[in-house]
Amino acid sequence: MKLCDAHWSNLKQALGERGMAHLIPAEGSEGLTPDDNDPLMEAYVALETGSLHARRLTGGLALMTSRTCPLCEAGHHGGKPETWIRRVANAQRRSAQRLGLLQKSAATSSPG
Repeated sequence: MKLCDAHWSNLKQALGERGMAHLIPAEGSEGLTPDDNDPLMEAYVALETGSLHARRLTGGLALMTSRTCPLCEAGHHGGKPETWIRRVANAQRRSAQRLGLLQKSAATSSPG
């Protein structure tokens, strides 16, 4: 399962709009430790988990073993990918706030 380029970009943008761009490792960087916070990957895992849960009775295994974008798939079945992205981005923002990882200005303003 893999997000399409458009949804991956939308997810990164949503996290950036919520003040977390500085927490997203540069593309191709290596060496994350278990203590590192990567809101992009955590949001991706949340989307992946949510899509499998939503499709558990109607093809979750097929979705898991395919290269189909789970958000595109959700859209084909009446879901709203932008809502899923907004929700996981907001959840990641709350998590980053709890961990004290957001700068003051980003911690007080929030889209969505």
